Amino acid sequence: MILKTIKTVIKSLFKLLGLDISFVRSERYKKQKEDADLKRANLWLTEFNFHSIIDIGANEGQFAKKVRTLFPSTKIISFEPIPTVFEKLKIDFATDQNFKAFNVGLGEKEEKMQLWLNEYSPSSSLLKMDHHTEHFDFAVKQNQIEIQLARLDSYTSEIDLTKPYLVKIDVQGYEDRVIKGGTDVLRKAKMIITEVSFVSLYEGQVLFDQIYSSLKALGFRYVGNYEQLHSPINHSVLQADAIFLREND
Repeated sequence: MILKTIKTVIKSLFKLLGLDISFVRSERYKKQKEDADLKRANLWLTEFNFHSIIDIGANEGQFAKKVRTLFPSTKIISFEPIPTVFEKLKIDFATDQNFKAFNVGLGEKEEKMQLWLNEYSPSSSLLKMDHHTEHFDFAVKQNQIEIQLARLDSYTSEIDLTKPYLVKIDVQGYEDRVIKGGTDVLRKAKMIITEVSFVSLYEGQVLFDQIYSSLKALGFRYVGNYEQLHSPINHSVLQADAIFLREND
């Protein structure tokens, strides 16, 4: 309150001289506040004390940057198939000694596939868009590129996981194939946060019910949503980042 009063007095004095000033908070202060808010909102997540985090469908590292703030020394392993996006990811984590990334997509088997590269890269998918364009007109233009797919289970020797670990999956409708190709790794995870859809946004994608059944069969319990995506048209829930917790270790 005192600081606010002082600022008001200073601004009034300068106005008498015909000057208008504003107080701009430094970027450092802004970042500190954002980090503090993030930690406060995710206190429940930090209590799990994850030693390793697998980020499947990393894009430019949006999720990785968030969990790095929450877990400063935890090992993060990212998978991102789009070459240009992968390069951005590598640059942003170039000085992070506990970060490792693979320029490959994950699925049910090892193969080369055509990916629909969207103008809005987070919407890129191995599946063609269905109702997605009806809700998001900023993510319409796309072209195809060839990418390499592999199974998550085939990377066990390279990623050197330490329990307890978290697995995040965000692959735009391809989540069920990732699960099928990674059952050995997934069934040992403490938590899985995966994107699920309640509306078919991509052709051939499975919806929440099937993802729920697959992860329940691996010993996980659905405990809620981390975030939800609403339609800009009618605000219905289209997707969510669903949280699944292992029942027993």
